[in-house]
Amino acid sequence: MIVSVLICFVVINCGDPGTPKNGIRTVHRGFYYSGHVVYKCTRGYRMDGASRIYCSRDGNWTKPKPRCLGQ
Repeated sequence: MIVSVLICFVVINCGDPGTPKNGIRTVHRGFYYSGHVVYKCTRGYRMDGASRIYCSRDGNWTKPKPRCLGQ
C-alpha cells in the first residue's frame, strides 16, 4: 500500500519593522512567524520601547520598534 501525505505550509511574513535612528538591530529567523528582532541604541542614546519584538502568527509584530532618544 502506498500512502501519500500532502503537507502545506503557510508562510507568515510580518515585514521589515525597520531600525530606529541611532540604533542597531539583530534579526533572528527573519521577519517571519517565530522570528524576532533585538534592538540596541548606540552610545549616548537610551531606548524608549521594547528591546525585543516577535513576529506573531497574525502577521504583526508584538510591539512597535523602539526609539533611541538622546540623553
